[in-house]
Formats: sequence, structure tokens, C-alpha cells
Amino acid sequence: MAYTKLDATFKGLDSDETFVGTPQTEFALNSVLGTLPRELIQNTYDARETGEKPKINFFFECLEGSELQDFKTAIDWKQLRPHLEAVAENDEKLGVQKALDQIDEGELYILGIEDTHAVGLDGDDDSRDTNYADLVKDFASSGKKEGGGIHGVGASVLWAFSGFKLVLFHSLAASETDSKLVGRLDLPDHVLGGQEYKGGGWLGVDDGSHDRSVALRPVPRDLAETLRLDRTGENGTTSLVVGFRERTRATREPEDIVDAIYEAAARYYWPLIVDDGIEVTVEGPNDSTPREVDPMSVPRVSPYVQAYDAWQNPDDDFGDPGTVAVEEIEFEVPPTDSEPAITGELVLVVRLVDEDNLEKYRNKVAMFRGPRHVVKYRNYGSASRTTGKDFHALLLTGGAKHPPGLKAEDIPDQGDQAIEFFFRDAEPEAHDTWEEPTPRLANAYDDENPSKRIVSFLKTTVKKELQQILGGAQTDDDERVKNLGEEFPFFEDDHGTSGKRNGGGGGGGNLPFDVVQLDSWFDGAHRYQGEIELDTQPENNWTLTISIDEVDGSNKTIDQIDIDRGSSPDDPAPAVRDGEITYEFTKHTTRTTFELSSVAIGDEILAGRTRLDFEYDLSPGGQP
Repeated sequence: MAYTKLDATFKGLDSDETFVGTPQTEFALNSVLGTLPRELIQNTYDARETGEKPKINFFFECLEGSELQDFKTAIDWKQLRPHLEAVAENDEKLGVQKALDQIDEGELYILGIEDTHAVGLDGDDDSRDTNYADLVKDFASSGKKEGGGIHGVGASVLWAFSGFKLVLFHSLAASETDSKLVGRLDLPDHVLGGQEYKGGGWLGVDDGSHDRSVALRPVPRDLAETLRLDRTGENGTTSLVVGFRERTRATREPEDIVDAIYEAAARYYWPLIVDDGIEVTVEGPNDSTPREVDPMSVPRVSPYVQAYDAWQNPDDDFGDPGTVAVEEIEFEVPPTDSEPAITGELVLVVRLVDEDNLEKYRNKVAMFRGPRHVVKYRNYGSASRTTGKDFHALLLTGGAKHPPGLKAEDIPDQGDQAIEFFFRDAEPEAHDTWEEPTPRLANAYDDENPSKRIVSFLKTTVKKELQQILGGAQTDDDERVKNLGEEFPFFEDDHGTSGKRNGGGGGGGNLPFDVVQLDSWFDGAHRYQGEIELDTQPENNWTLTISIDEVDGSNKTIDQIDIDRGSSPDDPAPAVRDGEITYEFTKHTTRTTFELSSVAIGDEILAGRTRLDFEYDLSPGGQP
């Protein structure tokens, strides 16, 4: 039989079944655009075929006219639309109605992710613990340990970017002969024509033995081309997000979306890319061919690449711009039920700044382990302020000190292997921090608070090592004072009084905003209320990150005080991560107020003088 379209099916909800109003993938990772490349690049690399260099291409397209009509026919739009409309009637946050409005206006955004030289989605329609089951059939489940490909909790973020909560897949698994084509919807349960339906719908074909559509095998080339899912014949998977949209912001231009994916790929995967572990490309509507991601083309990333290139051959004389110093830092991994405690070394690589206008990514440490995915750029501005030197630094952990591609159990050094396992267990599903408790870390190690061990190491040990390294670079006092005033605006707090350094500019002549007002007080926690105003109308959405420093009488940082919570009328629920708070504002927000408070202070030293540090990002999308 020649298939020209897929069939949409939804199962009826029995009277004794619970009516669920929230899609399962809503409990997955956050829907900031940078999350997509962070998750999917790692999954492709984990799912690489033995001996092959995997490739992943992100492509974006706007379907119109006859191409849109053919696409709608191929996804059984007449059957699918009534279910979407039923959801839209009670939809307050998913944005299904906005997606319907866009398609009614004659446009449909799609984002595709194609990987090759990967193992693909193996497994049949009734399988368990296979790549196909983990991604398509059993949402938010993963049998993945160190490999496994585009599936599981991480890849479930795909649905977060679909206005219809619909993702299509065309996959050729290395262990199978025929490719398969299937679509999965993750809508809320809903009522249509008086009948209750489950939200987990399917796009596929009727094989006569299931009460739902199943994957089409083999895949007709014409149908795959209509759906923008045609493949080259190599093993791997193409995923298609139908009705692409960013839930946390207004729609930006397709070219800006592709550029943001390019930058995020470079920002978080430059170690893997420069080590030739993977090839990443992006392709926008106006690109004739895919553009290969080159980390050196991203100004905020290139100095970290330069530091990485030099870490095994540091400079004898450290002090001039662009010179590199390297130190090893000991870290003790606590015992497990089967292994004793073991001490290994992490490598700290520090490169002095020789570039200008790098705004946000100066004075940070890029932290990563064996998979060469930057988990976080951690802020160590206090080390710069106390030494008068700006820098870019790396923290190489566990397998990051060894050739790429090694599994954790194959790392030859026992200390590095133990550190790799420990920090791997410290990563949540989002792979974006090592400083928050995880169940796996708590259950695997005989330690009262293993995550606190990492927090102490990063906040205290690494900072002291940075200060020692930077302190060895000659700096005169005049340069130190100049850097302090121009690069780091701050506001002093003596519990009830506040003031601005250098008058009305918020502390530095190069800042894009004025602090119109700032009030502060202490009642067991440090509390701030402020108002800021941008100098000019921004072209994009933007972010403002604030941290609290405890300072001595000469305004030198002693420690960072963790922020507990905050709010703004323009961002009621800002993100608090690693003691800092990040507000996200639309491009229309040029003046706003904010509030924040620290954690409760039990140490009387930390109840002393404090100041606020401000960082901002006006780049496209305001991605941190």
C-alpha cells in the first residue's frame, strides 16, 4: 500500500481512568532555547556508532502555500485539528491557540534535528527499555546510563518547543533493516464531542493489531520529503518539532533562532567540537548549505578555547595578556559501599584577558568533565576584584584530562575515574550545575552531604587557588582600582543606607543602565529593593543577573552570600541558581523594579557590609 499521509489517533479515556490536565513533558527540562542544543548534542554523541564521528544538524523552516497544505495533509490535519481546538478551549499556558492562529495565517514554523552516524531509535511499537520506547512510547523514561541517544528525559524537551505538542521522528536504527516514521503528541487529556480523550496521541498507520496508530515501516521517500524528514540513508534519527515556538518569549525571526542555536552549541560544546568529537551544523531558511559551528567565531567562547589549547603547555612567565597558568587542585571523593575514599586532582587553567568588550563571560570558570559538555560558566568576579586581573579559566574534571571518547570505567587513572563518577552523579537531568543535591549522589556515597563537598570546593578552594594564581601576575594599585570601578558596579550596604559608586552611572561608564534607586536593610537576611533604567531601547530580550558580595572596609570581596529569592513586576519568578538571581525581561522593558533577599544569615561576619554585583546580557534572546 502506498502511504501518502499518517493517521492521527487518540485513545478514549475510560470512566475509571484519571483525567490528566497537564502533559507529561511539562515536567521535563526548562524551555529556554539553549536547552535544545545542550540536550540533543550530548544525546547524539552518547549514541554515536563505534568508530564513527557523529554529526548533528539543526534546521529551521517556515512552511507556506502549497508546501504547508501538503504538510497538513500528511499529518492528517482534518482529524488532528478538532483535538487541538478542544485543548485550546481550556488552554491557559501551552499556547495551542497561538499555534492554530499562526497556521490559519498561512505559516508553520518547524525545527528539525538530524543526526547521523548514531545508533538510532531501535525497538518495535511494543518494546520496553529501547531507544524507541524511551523517547516515543514511554515519556520521560530513560534506560540511558552513559549512552543511549536522542531519548529519555533530556530529549523530552523537544515537545516543550512545539505549539501543538507534536514531534515527528524518522529513524534508521543500526540494528534494524527498515527505517520507521512516527509522530507523538503530548497534549492534556481533553473532551471532544462529549467523549474524553487521552492527550498522548499518535501519528502513524493502522496495522490492524493495535488500538492506536503505530510507526510506518518502511518509510516512503515522497512522504518523508513532504514532512521534511528525508534522510541520507545513514543510521540515526531526524526529529521534527511541529509548530515551533519559544514559550518564554515573543517569537523572534527565524534567522535569530538559528543564530541562537549556533551560539548555544558553541558555548556549551566547544570542548567536544574542538576535540573533533562531533560535527555540529545549523541551517536557516536563507542558508544554501548547513553552517558548521566554529567555536572560535563566537567572541565570548574563543578565549576559553585558547586556554584549552594551551593547558598542556602553560607559559613560563605568567602576567602578560593572553598568558596561561595551570595548577592541579586535590579533591577527595567520599567512600561508597564498595570503594574507599580516594583523592584525585582537578586541573585549573587560567588565561589572562587580552580581548575587549566580552561583557558577561569574563572572569568565569568553564567547568566540564569527560563528555566535554560545559556544565556551567561559574562566576569568580571576586578573584578578579581582589587581584585587579581579568581572566578566563577552565576546570578540567575527571575524564576531561584524558582523550575524548573514553567511558568513565575506561579512564586509566583511578583518581580521575572516581572524580568523573562523582561529578557525573552530581549533575541533574539538565546537566547545568554540580552544586545542587541529586538523589543519585546522595544514595551512592557514604557522606552526610556529598553535594556540600562540591559547593565548598568550588566556592572556597577554587576561589583561593584563582586568587593565588592571579596574585602572582604583577598588577599596580592604580590599575586595580581602575578595574574595580569600571568593570564591576556595586552598591554598599550598611543596613539602611545605600550609595552608588561613581555617581549616577551605576558604577561604570560602560554599563547600559542607570540604577535609579536602591534601598537595603538587614533583618536576619540581606534585603534589597531597586529600580533600574536602560539607556536605550534594546533590540532583543535581555537578562540581568545579580549577586551579593560580603566586603571588608576597603570594599574587597570576602565571600559571596547566596540569594534565596526575588521578584520583579516584569519577571515575577526569576531563576535562582548557585546563589545568583537572573531576571529575564522583554525588549520592551526599559525601566523596571526588583526585589531580592539573601538566605538567612547565621554568621555575624556575613551580616556585615554587602554590595550588589550586576551582570547583564543584551545579546539576541538574552540567553545566559
